[in-house]
Amino acid sequence: MTLGQGVATVSGVLVIAVLVVADIVLANDRTKNNAPSQIVRWVSRFTAVVPFGLGVLMGHWFHPDDMLEPVLGARSPLYLLAIGVVITISGVIMGWQGKGIAAWPWAVAGAVLGALLWPV
Repeated sequence: MTLGQGVATVSGVLVIAVLVVADIVLANDRTKNNAPSQIVRWVSRFTAVVPFGLGVLMGHWFHPDDMLEPVLGARSPLYLLAIGVVITISGVIMGWQGKGIAAWPWAVAGAVLGALLWPV
């Protein structure tokens, strides 16, 4: 590990720790729904963009093999972008119809597509 990678790793861990502590503190104060996790959960009821995007990032970072290559080669990011646009539009339509949107199918689909089309 180089010095730059070490600094990036330590910085990332510190940022995540601060965000987790801030989220816990905000979730337990008197003001309702002001923690980032509560806001994300609320927004996810109306649009599929947030759970799908988080799923793509999970699939991008956490996949089964470090030697994974994008399934569709150099065009994979374009396919992922097109799928993201379709999911955004369909999520907006479902949100306008007033139906609740379950977040987990979008997150799972995003994780699978993130690992297949955008592996690290």
